Amino acid sequence: MTIALSLPQTRKFVLNPGELLFSQEPVQVQTLLGSCVAITLWHPQHKLGGMCHYLLPDRQRFHRPERHPHGYFGSDVFHSFLEHIAKARLSPSEFEAKIFGGGNVILWPDRHRFNINVAEANIRFGQQRLREAGFAVKAEDVGGERYRQVVFEMNSGSVWVKYGRCG
Repeated sequence: MTIALSLPQTRKFVLNPGELLFSQEPVQVQTLLGSCVAITLWHPQHKLGGMCHYLLPDRQRFHRPERHPHGYFGSDVFHSFLEHIAKARLSPSEFEAKIFGGGNVILWPDRHRFNINVAEANIRFGQQRLREAGFAVKAEDVGGERYRQVVFEMNSGSVWVKYGRCG
């Protein structure tokens, strides 16, 4: 005898650069990172969390920042995350945080002549803001010279990373 089970399909979302998702839905969220950074937050008891994909660290440091959407900067992302957490009447310290990305994937010969290494600035900014806000950083996979595809399971808090080479 064969028994066929009908399992609910997990909804899948692709998070594009500059986007943020915060939800209690059991969704799978994925994104592709180069020098950008993704942060996942997950509350184990409430099965609530989010993921972001920011391109630059702080809106205040860039010329004409109004030309970029809200999630483009890490500073905006942290503001949104903290608003969602406050609305849920929870504390950042109750969440498991994971940080990914910041790969030096732009390998042009004279890359060191510029004043800022975007990948390193994104990493430093994310790590510092997570500490300052009181998040428990459970894992990080940052730096190097590779792309990362990050997949976040909102029902379990699990994150998988698949690596790609540049050049």
